[in-house]
Amino acid sequence: MNKKLILLLILVGIQTRLLACDVCNIFEFKTVDQKNYIGVFYHYMSFNGYSHLNQEHRMFSRSPQMHELDGSNLFFEKKQQDFEKYSTFALRANLNLFKNFRLNVLLPYERTVVYYNKVWSTVDPVSDTTMTLSGLGDAIVGIDKNIRFTTDQFTHYLIPGLSLKLPTGITNIKDNAGEVFDPEIQPGTGTLDLLLRLNHTMTNGKWGLFSASSYKINSTHNNYRFANSFNFQSDVFLVLGNPKKQFIPQAGFYMESAGKNIDEGNSIDFTGGTTVFFDSGMELRINNSISFQLSAQLPVYDQRNNTQIGNAGRLNVGIVKIM
Repeated sequence: MNKKLILLLILVGIQTRLLACDVCNIFEFKTVDQKNYIGVFYHYMSFNGYSHLNQEHRMFSRSPQMHELDGSNLFFEKKQQDFEKYSTFALRANLNLFKNFRLNVLLPYERTVVYYNKVWSTVDPVSDTTMTLSGLGDAIVGIDKNIRFTTDQFTHYLIPGLSLKLPTGITNIKDNAGEVFDPEIQPGTGTLDLLLRLNHTMTNGKWGLFSASSYKINSTHNNYRFANSFNFQSDVFLVLGNPKKQFIPQAGFYMESAGKNIDEGNSIDFTGGTTVFFDSGMELRINNSISFQLSAQLPVYDQRNNTQIGNAGRLNVGIVKIM
């Protein structure tokens, strides 16, 4: 890599890791009845705690840590407090082009905060580093086809789609020493990537099932290539209320998986893995025109390659104008 960002001493042993969001993909959103929309979204992803050390994961705050001398002129951590927080502010639109074909656009602004702690000798026992990066992310533009059909009492929407992630984001933010930060925490990737998507919704007007899958094929920038990734989400939802005011709760699961990243032809052991989340949320729709979205995802299975920092949870909030 261009720069090894994190060298972490746990107790008195040394291990190397990379940043956590190499598996993350785009958050999928669709209205229940597949109408056009334009909206503003906020997505929050939190990583903290190490599973191999039996440390807990917290979605939001981390408490201060204590260090003490262990008799060998080294300080060690009672409880590791490293964390990574990724925030995305996104403008999204889903608009009809012509019969059954729609344009999808996502314009993101990224903000990343990464904290890690290094434990040295008694001369300089603790070195805390916080890195904050922000800037325009990679835009996504795509086309999908809405195939509508009915079976028994259900209406189905089958939506295959193809999207391009464009290299519009910032990729060269530097630290105070003039070194470029690692690709994992840059707002952009510098690559033109392909996303294959397939969504399906079935509903009888009172309840239904929404499923979404995507496969992301990444290219290379500056000899660094993120691994291809696969995402799948499935939620059961209820439609409560009347046409003027509807409350739509949902619950299900979300899964993401990726292989190992490649740096100058070499695979990176501390990247990739598979995580399954419990997914729950709600939509409040007013006059079939304005929609408020809220969902949270908590990990129930987190198998990341090697000793990476763990998933702590996701939060998604949106305000949508339905057209």
